[in-house]
Amino acid sequence: MIDLSEITPAILDDTNAPGAAIGDDLYTSIAELVAAVPALTEPDAAADLAQMVTHFARGRAYRVITDPQAFEAAYRSRIASEDADEPWQQGVLRLVDFGMPDFAEVSRARLEGTSLSWTAEDAFTGLAYRGHASLDDLSAVQFTALALTPVPRGPDREEIGQPDDEAFDAITAQPEPEGIPVEDDMPAEPVEPDLPDLPPVPTR
Repeated sequence: MIDLSEITPAILDDTNAPGAAIGDDLYTSIAELVAAVPALTEPDAAADLAQMVTHFARGRAYRVITDPQAFEAAYRSRIASEDADEPWQQGVLRLVDFGMPDFAEVSRARLEGTSLSWTAEDAFTGLAYRGHASLDDLSAVQFTALALTPVPRGPDREEIGQPDDEAFDAITAQPEPEGIPVEDDMPAEPVEPDLPDLPPVPTR
């Protein structure tokens, strides 16, 4: 039986398309990978499946959120470091210009019946998206931006609040997940993030 930790995301060297490798075996689609590793469709493998579905669907532009508390702490910390009273500037990316999501909507991946749902972070903007796919066709992935509430400005700035110390500690405990795309419902035009390249794997 294949250990799920043996699955390695990769970028195909001839097409620059997402792929996956298990040892010397290369898989060029999520359907091909799941057929080879049916354990990915077990409910307790939802996080692994979400990682691979996102990778095949969107490459490295989105990262699956595996620790919602750490995501919230990092998001709030970044908002707090930005000056909400400074006007918006072209080409300057700030979360404060987008707003705050409802962090209760940020959840770990789960598989219920044939429905897979998860939350992903845009690797460039830092915004959160809800992902959804069905086991019937894992290549048909939908990403929807979480609704955002404007950040208070002026004297109401303190109302932003911060998570507790435990949540901030979770930032350093957050493993760096595989990077993953941008949707056309984004508040700003996406730019390809400057992330380390995944190792190329030759096609067979």
